[in-house]
Amino acid sequence: MVLPARGKLPGAGNSHERVCWRFTHADRDGRWGIQHISADLWQTMLERLVHFESMTVQEVRESSIYTEYDLPSELIPEAMRRLEELQLGDMTKIGRFRVWKKPRLYGFMEGNVFHVLWWDPEHEIWPWEPRNT
Repeated sequence: MVLPARGKLPGAGNSHERVCWRFTHADRDGRWGIQHISADLWQTMLERLVHFESMTVQEVRESSIYTEYDLPSELIPEAMRRLEELQLGDMTKIGRFRVWKKPRLYGFMEGNVFHVLWWDPEHEIWPWEPRNT
């Protein structure tokens, strides 16, 4: 991975609209915890997250890579229970990034900060039925 040249790193004055990541509230113990991401997968996923950081929140919201859902809505009951266990059951929305075709990264978008919560490699948390089935 190549970092920008010195002096070109985004600062507080020019990065407020770009997506950035926080892992403080990431689930580390549950079924979709980040502990299930292998070192090799982390490296590959990091490249994808760096790509997402090049986008503004508006660009992300208008793309097909990000979706935000009202809670509890169609979140599977097991995931809703886990939110309660993590003391996040009062959240009204949850977002997800489509990392690749099936895998999803779930969390909460606050301003331009995405607070990562879950890694869902099998697209189980928010069931989806293909059209015309």
